[in-house]
Amino acid sequence: MKASSIRLILLTALAMGTTGGCTTDPKPPAPETAVQEAETSPKPKTSDEIRVHEPLLRGMEGLFGQGIWLSTAQRQRYAQEACDVGDSLGCEAKEWSELKPGQAFAVARGTLEALCDQKHWIACLTLGWSLTQLPLQPGSPDPESVGFGAGKEIFAELCASGRQRACDERIRIQVAEGTITQEQGLQALCRQCVEGGFGCLLCIAEKVRAGRVESTRGEWLQQTRALCDGGDPRACELLGDLIESGVGSIPNEERASDVWNEACNEGAMGACVKTARWLARAGANEDRLGVAASLLSRACSGGEPSGCRELGIYTVRTARSERDKAKAVAYFELACASDDQAACIHLAWSLWQGRGAPIQRNRAQNLLSRACSGGEAMACSYQGAMVREDNPTEPSAYLPFFQKACEQKVASACQQLGVEGRRFERWEEAAAGFSAGCLLEDNASCEALSTLIGSKELQLGGGSKTQAVGVLQRMCAQGIPSACMKQSKE
Repeated sequence: MKASSIRLILLTALAMGTTGGCTTDPKPPAPETAVQEAETSPKPKTSDEIRVHEPLLRGMEGLFGQGIWLSTAQRQRYAQEACDVGDSLGCEAKEWSELKPGQAFAVARGTLEALCDQKHWIACLTLGWSLTQLPLQPGSPDPESVGFGAGKEIFAELCASGRQRACDERIRIQVAEGTITQEQGLQALCRQCVEGGFGCLLCIAEKVRAGRVESTRGEWLQQTRALCDGGDPRACELLGDLIESGVGSIPNEERASDVWNEACNEGAMGACVKTARWLARAGANEDRLGVAASLLSRACSGGEPSGCRELGIYTVRTARSERDKAKAVAYFELACASDDQAACIHLAWSLWQGRGAPIQRNRAQNLLSRACSGGEAMACSYQGAMVREDNPTEPSAYLPFFQKACEQKVASACQQLGVEGRRFERWEEAAAGFSAGCLLEDNASCEALSTLIGSKELQLGGGSKTQAVGVLQRMCAQGIPSACMKQSKE
């Protein structure tokens, strides 16, 4: 498994996850036991930990790819604060402050192992992350990787000693391994919201990702704000998400952008991407776009795949030369290499067209095939377009890709099903495709459907015509102008 790059957005945390439970038994506990143990584990937090350990932990997270990007100065400051009160890990970490996350473990491993043997819990936690290669990005830890079992045992021992963060990591591992279900893992993490903690942050983030946080749940907003006030920039990023969505308050995108900007300044690179998107939406003047591009560049340099992808898109839109197009491809390559499937789609399309790189059709097809198989619906639609270009007279070769994407609510793919049905005079299929697209509020599909059922030349069965008319009436009532077009009389 490739080394993990920093992933600041926690909204896919459980999907990558790992082993739950808080017992020293290296064998995975039963699902019920894991959930109960994660719920009841003690969470010691002395004033010394708050003053020293939490900043030091933040520094280790930033250095070892756990969702925070920190400048060299920030890493040195966190390490120095710990060293000043006699923390040996803090003193050692000062020497690592200029390393990149991918380089840190090779240099620090011996020290981490020695300090872990001396029961320094942050050294042990950091060692566990590195041995399991536990990423905060799409993808799962590799149980076959060297050291994975040792890393799990470290988390188990830490969890049994009352380190709740280690219990959280075990829950994530167990979800990924299938020892407990994703819902069981989520329930265990959400129980921590009574007191607050990293597990609560993962809980709320996953609920936001899945659209399962009700706008009336003000307690989620309060918990996230408390974690943000405690100094975790990832919580601040999530707080911005909640404010934007109107959870516990009236939706306020401008206020959310302020929170994202603060989180960005503290190292949450995902928040930098969200701030950049807001700037682009708020007004496309040159100054705003320049700031947005700068934020995207910072996020990309900080290891945030979506930052590289968005920077690639921006570069394509503003490209003035072949060199600019080549830069865009390089950004897509970076993001795709970190398993950002949306970036892989952009990369594939560039390679297919030879835009910014030599034409590489086989690689383009392979990238889209992998993304489509992995559930990226838009990739299926693009794959259908590519196959159609090579086999324009064989609809059986490419229609299944459009069908798969349409079933996953890609409106443009539904429209293409309609276009192909009309091209081959399969009127029932054309009506079905355009109807599906129209129901997804695609104006072009609604217009094509209206034309289809109003034309005297087209042969459309009575039942299909009745259904199509019903779709247009429904979408017209919902305010879709193209669905309200006057139909020709037969």
